[in-house]
Amino acid sequence: MEHESHTVALFADMLQLQRGLSVLREAGFDTRNLSVIGKNQHREADVTGLLVSGSGTRCWGRFGLLARSRWWPDGATALLLFPGVGQVVIVGPLVHALGDVLEGAADSALGSTLASLGLPEDVAQHYDAAIRAGRLALVAHGAAGAAASARRLLVATSALEVRAHAAASHDAAW
Repeated sequence: MEHESHTVALFADMLQLQRGLSVLREAGFDTRNLSVIGKNQHREADVTGLLVSGSGTRCWGRFGLLARSRWWPDGATALLLFPGVGQVVIVGPLVHALGDVLEGAADSALGSTLASLGLPEDVAQHYDAAIRAGRLALVAHGAAGAAASARRLLVATSALEVRAHAAASHDAAW
Protein backbone atom coordinates (compact mmCIF):
# COMPACT_ATOMS: atom_id res chain seq x y z
CA MET A 1 0.00 0.00 0.00
CA GLU A 2 1.14 3.56 -0.63
CA HIS A 3 0.58 4.76 2.94
CA GLU A 4 3.29 4.38 5.52
CA SER A 5 1.29 4.02 8.75
CA HIS A 6 -1.99 2.46 9.81
CA THR A 7 -4.25 2.54 12.84
CA VAL A 8 -6.49 -0.50 13.22
CA ALA A 9 -9.52 -0.49 15.51
CA LEU A 10 -11.68 -3.55 16.17
CA PHE A 11 -15.38 -3.16 16.92
CA ALA A 12 -17.95 -5.66 18.19
CA ASP A 13 -20.84 -4.47 16.03
CA MET A 14 -21.91 -2.19 13.20
CA LEU A 15 -23.18 0.62 15.44
CA GLN A 16 -19.81 0.84 17.19
CA LEU A 17 -18.05 0.84 13.81
CA GLN A 18 -20.31 3.64 12.60
CA ARG A 19 -19.40 5.67 15.68
CA GLY A 20 -15.70 5.17 14.94
CA LEU A 21 -16.22 6.28 11.33
CA SER A 22 -18.22 9.27 12.54
CA VAL A 23 -15.50 10.38 14.96
CA LEU A 24 -12.83 10.21 12.25
CA ARG A 25 -14.96 11.96 9.64
CA GLU A 26 -15.95 14.74 12.07
CA ALA A 27 -12.24 15.23 12.85
CA GLY A 28 -11.60 15.82 9.15
CA PHE A 29 -10.20 12.45 8.07
CA ASP A 30 -10.59 11.84 4.35
CA THR A 31 -12.77 8.74 3.98
CA ARG A 32 -10.67 7.73 0.97
CA ASN A 33 -7.97 6.89 3.55
CA LEU A 34 -10.24 4.61 5.59
CA SER A 35 -10.78 0.90 5.04
CA VAL A 36 -13.43 -1.30 6.64
CA ILE A 37 -13.19 -5.08 6.71
CA GLY A 38 -15.54 -7.63 8.25
CA LYS A 39 -17.67 -10.69 7.70
CA ASN A 40 -20.97 -10.08 5.96
CA GLN A 41 -22.89 -12.29 8.37
CA HIS A 42 -26.45 -13.18 7.52
CA ARG A 43 -29.33 -15.48 8.26
CA GLU A 44 -30.12 -18.20 5.73
CA ALA A 45 -33.43 -16.48 4.89
CA ASP A 46 -31.74 -13.16 4.01
CA VAL A 47 -30.23 -12.02 0.73
CA THR A 48 -26.60 -10.96 1.09
CA GLY A 49 -24.41 -9.32 -1.45
CA LEU A 50 -22.96 -6.17 -2.86
CA LEU A 51 -23.95 -4.11 -5.89
CA VAL A 52 -21.68 -1.32 -7.13
CA SER A 53 -23.01 0.84 -9.95
CA GLY A 54 -22.75 4.37 -11.25
CA SER A 55 -25.41 5.42 -8.76
CA GLY A 56 -23.49 4.12 -5.75
CA THR A 57 -23.01 1.04 -3.62
CA ARG A 58 -25.79 -1.12 -2.22
CA CYS A 59 -25.11 -3.89 0.23
CA TRP A 60 -27.37 -6.48 1.81
CA GLY A 61 -26.59 -8.36 4.99
CA ARG A 62 -24.55 -7.02 7.89
CA PHE A 63 -23.14 -4.09 5.88
CA GLY A 64 -26.49 -2.97 4.49
CA LEU A 65 -27.09 -0.37 7.17
CA LEU A 66 -23.59 1.08 6.77
CA ALA A 67 -23.82 1.17 2.96
CA ARG A 68 -26.99 3.24 3.17
CA SER A 69 -25.51 5.68 5.67
CA ARG A 70 -23.39 8.77 5.16
CA TRP A 71 -20.52 6.99 6.93
CA TRP A 72 -19.77 4.53 4.09
CA PRO A 73 -16.08 5.14 3.26
CA ASP A 74 -15.32 6.47 -0.20
CA GLY A 75 -13.37 4.33 -2.63
CA ALA A 76 -13.22 0.80 -3.91
CA THR A 77 -15.41 -1.98 -2.52
CA ALA A 78 -15.01 -5.76 -2.64
CA LEU A 79 -17.16 -8.68 -1.53
CA LEU A 80 -15.11 -11.87 -1.35
CA LEU A 81 -15.71 -15.39 -0.16
CA PHE A 82 -12.72 -16.41 1.97
CA PRO A 83 -12.24 -20.14 2.72
CA GLY A 84 -13.12 -20.90 6.32
CA VAL A 85 -14.44 -17.38 6.90
CA GLY A 86 -17.34 -16.76 4.53
CA GLN A 87 -18.35 -13.50 2.87
CA VAL A 88 -16.05 -10.61 3.72
CA VAL A 89 -16.67 -7.00 2.72
CA ILE A 90 -13.65 -4.77 2.24
CA VAL A 91 -14.06 -1.06 1.53
CA GLY A 92 -11.37 1.55 0.92
CA PRO A 93 -7.68 1.58 -0.08
CA LEU A 94 -7.09 -1.97 1.15
CA VAL A 95 -9.09 -3.22 -1.86
CA HIS A 96 -6.27 -2.11 -4.20
CA ALA A 97 -3.83 -4.49 -2.50
CA LEU A 98 -6.01 -7.55 -3.09
CA GLY A 99 -5.05 -8.59 -6.63
CA ASP A 100 -1.56 -9.97 -6.05
CA VAL A 101 -2.21 -11.04 -2.46
CA LEU A 102 -5.12 -13.38 -3.16
CA GLU A 103 -3.45 -15.50 -5.86
CA GLY A 104 -3.01 -18.95 -4.30
CA ALA A 105 -3.40 -17.72 -0.72
CA ALA A 106 -6.22 -20.20 0.20
CA ASP A 107 -6.65 -20.49 4.00
CA SER A 108 -4.31 -17.59 4.73
CA ALA A 109 -5.93 -15.19 2.21
CA LEU A 110 -7.48 -12.91 4.83
CA GLY A 111 -4.26 -12.76 6.87
CA SER A 112 -2.26 -12.14 3.69
CA THR A 113 -4.57 -9.28 2.77
CA LEU A 114 -3.95 -7.70 6.17
CA ALA A 115 -0.20 -8.37 5.96
CA SER A 116 -0.16 -6.40 2.69
CA LEU A 117 -0.40 -3.32 4.92
CA GLY A 118 3.14 -4.08 6.06
CA LEU A 119 2.00 -5.60 9.35
CA PRO A 120 4.06 -8.37 10.95
CA GLU A 121 2.63 -11.83 10.31
CA ASP A 122 1.56 -12.37 13.95
CA VAL A 123 -0.32 -9.05 14.01
CA ALA A 124 -2.03 -9.81 10.67
CA GLN A 125 -3.05 -13.23 12.02
CA HIS A 126 -4.43 -11.57 15.19
CA TYR A 127 -6.71 -9.38 13.04
CA ASP A 128 -7.58 -12.38 10.85
CA ALA A 129 -8.76 -14.27 13.95
CA ALA A 130 -10.76 -11.26 15.19
CA ILE A 131 -12.53 -10.85 11.83
CA ARG A 132 -13.23 -14.59 11.66
CA ALA A 133 -14.81 -14.24 15.13
CA GLY A 134 -17.15 -11.54 13.81
CA ARG A 135 -15.27 -8.38 14.75
CA LEU A 136 -15.22 -5.42 12.37
CA ALA A 137 -11.93 -3.68 11.57
CA LEU A 138 -11.56 0.00 10.73
CA VAL A 139 -8.17 0.93 9.25
CA ALA A 140 -7.00 4.54 8.98
CA HIS A 141 -4.18 4.84 6.43
CA GLY A 142 -1.77 7.78 6.29
CA ALA A 143 1.37 9.43 7.55
CA ALA A 144 2.57 8.68 11.07
CA GLY A 145 0.95 11.83 12.49
CA ALA A 146 -2.42 10.98 10.93
CA ALA A 147 -2.25 7.41 12.26
CA ALA A 148 -1.43 8.73 15.75
CA SER A 149 -4.37 11.16 15.59
CA ALA A 150 -6.68 8.37 14.45
CA ARG A 151 -5.49 6.19 17.32
CA ARG A 152 -6.10 8.97 19.85
CA LEU A 153 -9.63 9.56 18.54
CA LEU A 154 -10.57 5.88 18.26
CA VAL A 155 -9.35 5.02 21.76
CA ALA A 156 -12.11 7.34 23.03
CA THR A 157 -14.78 5.31 21.19
CA SER A 158 -16.25 1.92 22.05
CA ALA A 159 -13.53 0.11 20.08
CA LEU A 160 -12.51 -3.21 21.62
CA GLU A 161 -8.89 -2.62 20.62
CA VAL A 162 -6.93 0.13 18.86
CA ARG A 163 -3.35 -0.18 17.59
CA ALA A 164 -1.17 2.15 15.52
CA HIS A 165 1.31 0.49 13.17
CA ALA A 166 4.25 2.07 11.36
CA ALA A 167 4.83 -0.09 8.27
CA ALA A 168 8.55 0.65 8.12
CA SER A 169 9.40 -0.40 11.66
CA HIS A 170 6.48 -2.74 12.38
CA ASP A 171 6.12 -1.19 15.83
CA ALA A 172 2.69 -1.41 17.39
CA ALA A 173 1.34 0.98 19.99
CA TRP A 174 -1.38 -0.35 22.24
